[in-house]
Amino acid sequence: MKARYILILILAALSTTIMAQDSTKVDENNGFKYYKFGDNLIQYLSAKSFSDFYFVNDQHVVKIPGGNNSIGTIPVKWVNLYFIDSLLSKIEVVVSNENSVELVKACKRVFGEPDTVKFKDDEQGSLPDKVEKECFWHGKNVYLYYKDLNKKELSTEEQKFRNANKLSVSLVYQLKDYEELLKKVRLPQQKTPENGTSTNTGSDF
Repeated sequence: MKARYILILILAALSTTIMAQDSTKVDENNGFKYYKFGDNLIQYLSAKSFSDFYFVNDQHVVKIPGGNNSIGTIPVKWVNLYFIDSLLSKIEVVVSNENSVELVKACKRVFGEPDTVKFKDDEQGSLPDKVEKECFWHGKNVYLYYKDLNKKELSTEEQKFRNANKLSVSLVYQLKDYEELLKKVRLPQQKTPENGTSTNTGSDF
């Protein structure tokens, strides 16, 4: 009986250790693929690989087409990069709604079970299983959110992207102090693009 109790304690400790290791992965990545927090806006403008560039809510936003970008086998539709004071502080990775279930599974494999989950309403009983609408992973310095964009409320400046957001889901990476940075932000001045480089890490996330 005592040996069984000790075994249970060991298994519980191992489980806790594994979960802690998974949660730190959000911090270790420090962004998505080769888009890293702290990157300067200039390097992305000078690369000229973006399809749109606008200013909203005290942030510069650079929209980059998905191209050959993917999360495992899941194609990326586009990536929105949010810059506060010209430094990358938030990353939104948008994929097709048809890949939503597989995307959540992929995140769980890499980051472990989410800290918080919100499920879609199933008033008509049409969903065979619970389907995640939002998932949250919290690292020490970086937060990761999975969100369903189908009913996303857009600001006036974002109205032109309303149709693009239909039937989409996203992964949102952001710095833990992102909201505080927004409060303190000084409106950035437009700058002339200069040379900048970016290195691809080859990671799915």
